[in-house]
Amino acid sequence: RFPFPMDIPVALLPRDGTVQLKYRIDYYNEDADECLPVSFLCDQVKPYNGDTPAAVTLVTPLLDDTSLPAGGSLEVTVPPGVVGGPQYNWKAGDFIAIYLVDGENIPEDPSEADLLHYQLMPNPGTAGAKIQIPADTIRALGDTTGALIYVLRDAALNDRVVSLWTKVSLTFGDLPTALELPR
Repeated sequence: RFPFPMDIPVALLPRDGTVQLKYRIDYYNEDADECLPVSFLCDQVKPYNGDTPAAVTLVTPLLDDTSLPAGGSLEVTVPPGVVGGPQYNWKAGDFIAIYLVDGENIPEDPSEADLLHYQLMPNPGTAGAKIQIPADTIRALGDTTGALIYVLRDAALNDRVVSLWTKVSLTFGDLPTALELPR
């Protein structure tokens, strides 16, 4: 019964590029039919070509009631390019996931860490992308130290390696009052 399944070895496909696929049916009476070509994208290349992207930048790494008030937002800048390497100009359809992880134990796969933000990358281009993270999302984590990292996912669902990290300190609420004076 038609259609017949057909396996195409991945090794025969390009790592990155658009290809066309069509089939032909040869009948027993020597007639033949061809379908119209179907285009599809082959994309096995990770964003940044698998190189480590630069860390996000912040106005200050000390996040407290003054620098990150309730109801506000934290602006992070995702720089283009790779430290010491070629620039990566994110493209339409690329997503970014920003995480806060333990600064002493940065995972290769942050999917179990606290996801702060996930969205399409704004305005594809070469300039740093400004992303707003709701303050209440960060404040809900309480007082801690950690590192902000991100993962970029392209339209073909290729995740690239974890970015370099930016160390942050979170301290919210009133300071303790029962402290002794320094000696």
